[in-house]
Amino acid sequence: MEKKGLGGDRQSLESAYAGVKPLRKRSVVPKDGPRGAADQTRPRRSVTTLRFDVTHDEDGRAQGLRSGSPIEALRSLRNGRANSEAELDLHGLRADQASKEVVAFLRTARARGKRIVSIIHGKGIHSDNGLGVLGDRVVQVLTEGPSASDVLAFVPAASAKGGAGVLLVRLADP
Repeated sequence: MEKKGLGGDRQSLESAYAGVKPLRKRSVVPKDGPRGAADQTRPRRSVTTLRFDVTHDEDGRAQGLRSGSPIEALRSLRNGRANSEAELDLHGLRADQASKEVVAFLRTARARGKRIVSIIHGKGIHSDNGLGVLGDRVVQVLTEGPSASDVLAFVPAASAKGGAGVLLVRLADP
Protein backbone atom coordinates (compact mmCIF):
# COMPACT_ATOMS: atom_id res chain seq x y z
CA MET A 1 0.00 0.00 0.00
CA GLU A 2 1.40 3.38 -1.05
CA LYS A 3 1.85 6.11 1.51
CA LYS A 4 -0.18 9.29 1.00
CA GLY A 5 1.77 12.48 1.17
CA LEU A 6 4.08 14.57 -0.90
CA GLY A 7 5.91 11.62 -2.41
CA GLY A 8 2.68 9.95 -3.56
CA ASP A 9 1.34 13.19 -5.00
CA ARG A 10 4.52 13.79 -6.96
CA GLN A 11 4.42 10.26 -8.36
CA SER A 12 0.77 10.72 -9.39
CA LEU A 13 1.57 14.02 -11.05
CA GLU A 14 4.54 12.59 -12.95
CA SER A 15 2.53 9.63 -14.19
CA ALA A 16 -0.35 11.88 -15.23
CA TYR A 17 1.98 13.99 -17.36
CA ALA A 18 4.09 11.11 -18.75
CA GLY A 19 4.65 11.61 -22.46
CA VAL A 20 3.66 15.28 -22.49
CA LYS A 21 6.03 17.47 -24.46
CA PRO A 22 6.35 21.25 -24.11
CA LEU A 23 5.01 23.45 -26.89
CA ARG A 24 7.53 25.12 -29.12
CA LYS A 25 8.28 28.72 -28.26
CA ARG A 26 6.31 31.50 -29.96
CA SER A 27 7.85 34.73 -31.07
CA VAL A 28 6.48 37.71 -29.23
CA VAL A 29 6.70 41.27 -30.46
CA PRO A 30 7.90 43.47 -27.61
CA LYS A 31 5.77 46.47 -26.68
CA ASP A 32 8.54 48.77 -27.82
CA GLY A 33 9.19 46.69 -30.95
CA PRO A 34 8.92 47.75 -34.59
CA ARG A 35 6.50 50.59 -35.23
CA GLY A 36 3.01 49.26 -35.83
CA ALA A 37 3.95 45.67 -35.06
CA ALA A 38 1.92 45.56 -31.86
CA ASP A 39 -1.12 46.89 -33.73
CA GLN A 40 -0.84 44.06 -36.25
CA THR A 41 -0.57 41.29 -33.68
CA ARG A 42 -3.37 42.34 -31.37
CA PRO A 43 -6.64 43.97 -32.46
CA ARG A 44 -7.72 46.93 -30.38
CA ARG A 45 -11.17 46.85 -28.87
CA SER A 46 -12.80 49.47 -26.77
CA VAL A 47 -15.18 48.37 -24.09
CA THR A 48 -18.13 50.60 -23.41
CA THR A 49 -20.65 50.01 -20.69
CA LEU A 50 -24.10 51.12 -21.73
CA ARG A 51 -26.42 52.43 -19.07
CA PHE A 52 -30.18 52.63 -19.10
CA ASP A 53 -32.51 54.81 -17.08
CA VAL A 54 -35.25 52.34 -16.15
CA THR A 55 -38.37 53.43 -14.30
CA HIS A 56 -41.45 51.53 -13.18
CA ASP A 57 -44.99 52.85 -13.10
CA GLU A 58 -47.45 52.27 -10.24
CA ASP A 59 -48.33 48.86 -11.72
CA GLY A 60 -44.68 47.81 -11.82
CA ARG A 61 -44.36 48.03 -15.60
CA ALA A 62 -40.88 49.04 -16.74
CA GLN A 63 -39.80 51.53 -19.34
CA GLY A 64 -36.24 52.44 -20.21
CA LEU A 65 -34.09 54.80 -22.20
CA ARG A 66 -30.41 54.31 -22.98
CA SER A 67 -28.43 57.09 -21.31
CA GLY A 68 -27.47 59.74 -23.82
CA SER A 69 -30.27 58.80 -26.24
CA PRO A 70 -32.80 61.43 -27.27
CA ILE A 71 -35.94 61.45 -25.13
CA GLU A 72 -37.90 61.38 -28.40
CA ALA A 73 -37.02 57.69 -28.74
CA LEU A 74 -39.04 57.04 -25.59
CA ARG A 75 -41.84 59.51 -26.36
CA SER A 76 -42.46 58.06 -29.81
CA LEU A 77 -43.05 54.64 -28.25
CA ARG A 78 -45.22 55.98 -25.43
CA ASN A 79 -47.56 58.04 -27.58
CA GLY A 80 -49.12 54.88 -29.05
CA ARG A 81 -48.51 55.79 -32.69
CA ALA A 82 -45.50 53.50 -33.05
CA ASN A 83 -46.21 50.35 -35.06
CA SER A 84 -44.22 47.22 -34.50
CA GLU A 85 -42.38 45.87 -37.52
CA ALA A 86 -41.66 42.45 -36.01
CA GLU A 87 -42.68 40.53 -32.92
CA LEU A 88 -41.37 37.76 -30.73
CA ASP A 89 -43.74 35.68 -28.59
CA LEU A 90 -42.07 34.12 -25.55
CA HIS A 91 -45.13 32.31 -24.15
CA GLY A 92 -44.24 28.84 -22.88
CA LEU A 93 -40.50 29.41 -22.68
CA ARG A 94 -38.35 29.19 -19.57
CA ALA A 95 -36.41 32.31 -18.62
CA ASP A 96 -33.07 31.03 -19.93
CA GLN A 97 -34.62 30.02 -23.25
CA ALA A 98 -36.42 33.35 -23.51
CA SER A 99 -33.16 35.26 -22.94
CA LYS A 100 -31.48 33.50 -25.85
CA GLU A 101 -34.48 34.07 -28.11
CA VAL A 102 -34.57 37.80 -27.31
CA VAL A 103 -30.85 38.24 -28.05
CA ALA A 104 -31.16 36.46 -31.41
CA PHE A 105 -34.40 38.26 -32.31
CA LEU A 106 -33.01 41.73 -31.61
CA ARG A 107 -29.80 41.06 -33.51
CA THR A 108 -31.73 39.81 -36.55
CA ALA A 109 -34.33 42.59 -36.46
CA ARG A 110 -31.69 45.29 -36.25
CA ALA A 111 -29.64 43.73 -39.05
CA ARG A 112 -32.79 43.75 -41.22
CA GLY A 113 -33.28 47.45 -40.57
CA LYS A 114 -36.27 47.14 -38.24
CA ARG A 115 -36.81 50.16 -36.00
CA ILE A 116 -39.59 49.10 -33.63
CA VAL A 117 -40.30 45.55 -32.43
CA SER A 118 -42.63 43.91 -29.93
CA ILE A 119 -41.60 41.32 -27.38
CA ILE A 120 -44.56 39.42 -25.96
CA HIS A 121 -43.59 38.08 -22.56
CA GLY A 122 -47.06 37.65 -21.09
CA LYS A 123 -48.39 38.71 -17.74
CA GLY A 124 -47.49 35.58 -15.81
CA ILE A 125 -51.05 34.56 -14.96
CA HIS A 126 -50.28 30.93 -15.84
CA SER A 127 -46.98 30.87 -13.97
CA ASP A 128 -46.44 29.31 -10.54
CA ASN A 129 -48.14 31.51 -7.94
CA GLY A 130 -49.26 33.83 -10.77
CA LEU A 131 -45.88 35.56 -10.73
CA GLY A 132 -44.36 36.01 -14.15
CA VAL A 133 -40.60 36.06 -14.53
CA LEU A 134 -40.28 36.69 -18.25
CA GLY A 135 -41.09 40.40 -18.09
CA ASP A 136 -38.26 41.08 -15.67
CA ARG A 137 -35.91 38.83 -17.63
CA VAL A 138 -36.70 40.64 -20.89
CA VAL A 139 -35.91 44.00 -19.26
CA GLN A 140 -32.64 42.56 -18.00
CA VAL A 141 -31.72 41.27 -21.48
CA LEU A 142 -32.60 44.63 -23.06
CA THR A 143 -30.41 46.61 -20.66
CA GLU A 144 -27.48 44.29 -19.98
CA GLY A 145 -25.15 42.13 -22.03
CA PRO A 146 -24.97 41.87 -25.81
CA SER A 147 -28.47 43.17 -26.54
CA ALA A 148 -28.01 46.51 -24.80
CA SER A 149 -26.19 47.89 -27.84
CA ASP A 150 -29.21 47.05 -30.01
CA VAL A 151 -31.71 48.97 -27.86
CA LEU A 152 -32.44 52.69 -27.51
CA ALA A 153 -35.70 52.58 -25.55
CA PHE A 154 -38.58 50.36 -24.48
CA VAL A 155 -42.05 50.83 -23.01
CA PRO A 156 -45.04 48.65 -22.16
CA ALA A 157 -47.44 48.45 -25.09
CA ALA A 158 -50.76 50.26 -25.07
CA SER A 159 -53.62 48.23 -23.60
CA ALA A 160 -55.06 47.56 -27.06
CA LYS A 161 -51.71 46.10 -28.15
CA GLY A 162 -51.08 43.81 -25.16
CA GLY A 163 -50.46 46.23 -22.30
CA ALA A 164 -48.34 44.90 -19.46
CA GLY A 165 -47.62 41.63 -21.29
CA VAL A 166 -45.81 43.28 -24.20
CA LEU A 167 -42.82 45.57 -24.53
CA LEU A 168 -42.35 47.85 -27.50
CA VAL A 169 -38.65 48.28 -28.23
CA ARG A 170 -36.98 51.04 -30.26
CA LEU A 171 -33.83 49.63 -31.84
CA ALA A 172 -30.62 51.51 -32.52
CA ASP A 173 -29.82 52.34 -36.11
CA PRO A 174 -28.14 49.43 -37.91
